[in-house]
Amino acid sequence: MRKYPFILLSFLCISSILFFLPTNSTSQSNLSSSFKSAVEEQRKIAKRDIEQVKKIVEDLRRKIKENHWQFKVGITEAIKHEIEDITGLKTPSNLPQHAQVRSSEANKELSELAKKKASSHPASVQRGGFVFLIDEVDFYFTPPRKKEPQASDLEIKRNENRLVLGDEWDKVPTNERIPKKKEEVEIVDNKQPDTIPYVAPPQQEDNLPIGYMGDPNAPAFNWRDKKKVTPIRHQYTCGSCWAFTTIAILEASYKIQTNKEYDFSEQQIVDCAIDNAGRRAGSCNGGWYGAAFESLQRNGAVFENISPYKNRNGYCTGFSPSNYKIATWSYILPNAGTPHPIDIKKALVRYGPIATACKVTPAFQAYTGGVFDEHARLLNPSDVNHAVVIEGWDDTKGRGSWLLRNSWGKDWGENGYMWIEYQCNGIGFGAAWAVANTQQ
Repeated sequence: MRKYPFILLSFLCISSILFFLPTNSTSQSNLSSSFKSAVEEQRKIAKRDIEQVKKIVEDLRRKIKENHWQFKVGITEAIKHEIEDITGLKTPSNLPQHAQVRSSEANKELSELAKKKASSHPASVQRGGFVFLIDEVDFYFTPPRKKEPQASDLEIKRNENRLVLGDEWDKVPTNERIPKKKEEVEIVDNKQPDTIPYVAPPQQEDNLPIGYMGDPNAPAFNWRDKKKVTPIRHQYTCGSCWAFTTIAILEASYKIQTNKEYDFSEQQIVDCAIDNAGRRAGSCNGGWYGAAFESLQRNGAVFENISPYKNRNGYCTGFSPSNYKIATWSYILPNAGTPHPIDIKKALVRYGPIATACKVTPAFQAYTGGVFDEHARLLNPSDVNHAVVIEGWDDTKGRGSWLLRNSWGKDWGENGYMWIEYQCNGIGFGAAWAVANTQQ
């Protein structure tokens, strides 16, 4: 008799399950599709096998020794993932044309910004005919005037010429070439010539009304040590590097100009950012920071506590009124290519940290310290996959290096940072600056 209650209970359980199951083929199809999507999403963020990771790191250490590279690698959280799961930069096909238009608009916006800044803070931001984005006088830098040669200097030069060319040195025909003394110079170079990409020559000096907040010719400078940047963030396994770079630039600009630290939402950029043409700036499947800058210029940012980061795509509920906007922004080069290091330095000390693209490789993922000098081969200048921030430079590190801010948390690299040689792995391509609107 005891088996009948058990049979009855089993029947009721099965009936309940059948009652809640979809009753038509469409619902069953949706359920199957949802399940497959969940499995696919999990596959994307699945970590590499630990033995595979160990082999990758061992191979990298062998390459470092063979190539005399200056950096160290180890088992980082980043190397446990596929590159496409922790990057996410997508270069627009019309980037050069768009950059040209933006450059022209930015010059006009900068002039207007300088007028507003000067009228609201006449005493603290004007100096030597320039307007400065920062109120702290210690940051102001006025480029020194070119030194005029003194009479004594000219006489010394004349005597040197006489020793080399004789007393009639000043009567040598101008169309004759004077042989120069050859000097033996030892060149130490552990890079192949074709691994270092072409870099545009320095741009001519502009006539912008915005002055420098540091010396672009100094051997070293960075905004991190000036305590004008916000803490390192973590994008995890959403391809949102472009959104983290956008927000890092905005937060730094506010801190430079107002000395206030804000924590803006990357999730809002992932879910809601729209460029001027009405297209999505990106998602967890990748995007471009230039499009996000356009959205911030029109709609502004919200705080992290309003739209916290989810590590996945969400839904945009619309734009709430925001005064935390970008006043103007532009690429350093009119074609958004790779600028000469001196032009990046000038932008760094004029506007603040710089957004840029770069190419992530396994060596980049496994980086734990030192000067990163892999100089991976690029198929073309736009062969990049990750957005990062340049916060400064140091000419004494390697052949000169940028201080790179990443979005992989503090456990990667040197507390979330990397020293990377100029032109290494595409660093500098698409370099862009942005200035927060603090005059509202």
